Amino acid sequence: MKKLLSALCVLSVLVFPVATYAQKIGYVNSNMLLSEYAKVTGVEKKLEAKFSGAKKELDDLVVKIKALEKEIKTNELLMTESKLLASKTKLDNMLVQYRKMGMALEGELKVVR
Repeated sequence: MKKLLSALCVLSVLVFPVATYAQKIGYVNSNMLLSEYAKVTGVEKKLEAKFSGAKKELDDLVVKIKALEKEIKTNELLMTESKLLASKTKLDNMLVQYRKMGMALEGELKVVR
């Protein structure tokens, strides 16, 4: 019993200083935080204005892709083989164009940031 009690005492002496050391008190400069936030929001608005045209083009392309996919699915059995192949080729080309535009926009955004 004495050994157990002494072991607990030694263990508590070793553990408690570590637990109190882990508690840190910090300070946040709220004025600096708010002034930096205003700068960041200004930059975000500029980026949004710069890339809004390209994003709209991408969104329009997505709408066209979805419409063509829907048309192919609904009329697949009614289309002739050549028209079906032409539609699928057009869809593939639109998907490639979407990927290229997306990667170009992403790369340009990385350069700006």
